[in-house]
Amino acid sequence: MKTVKHREIYKAPQKNADKVDDRLLVTPALDSLPEAFQELINTARNSPNRAVRKEKETAESSGIARSTLWRDVKAGVFPPPIKVSARSVAWISEEVNAILAAKALNTRSRQKVDIKKFVSLLTAI
Repeated sequence: MKTVKHREIYKAPQKNADKVDDRLLVTPALDSLPEAFQELINTARNSPNRAVRKEKETAESSGIARSTLWRDVKAGVFPPPIKVSARSVAWISEEVNAILAAKALNTRSRQKVDIKKFVSLLTAI
C-alpha cells in the first residue's frame, strides 16, 4: 500500500526570486475536497489557538457520549487525541471545531465528503 503524505508544506514557484511567498498552499490530496471543506482544514491548521479539550468536554461539546467519542476515533471519523502528559490525552479544539463544522456542512449542503477522508487530511502532518 502506498503511503501518501497529505500535509506537505511547500512554496509556490516564483518568477521573481526576491519575492518569496511563504503562505501554505493546498496540497494535491486536499484538492480532492470541495473548497468549503478545504477552508475548514486550512483554518484549523493555521489557527494560532492551540487550546485543548479533555475527554468529557470534547464529548459534551460534540453532543456525543464518551464511549461514542472513542468509537468514532477508532473508526477514523473523529480526530484522535494528542498526548499531553504521561497519563493524559486531549483533543485540539480547532480540530474538533473543524470536524463538527464539516459534519454540519455535509448534512446541510449538497457537497458531500467522506468524513473519514476529511479527518485523515485534517490530522495529517
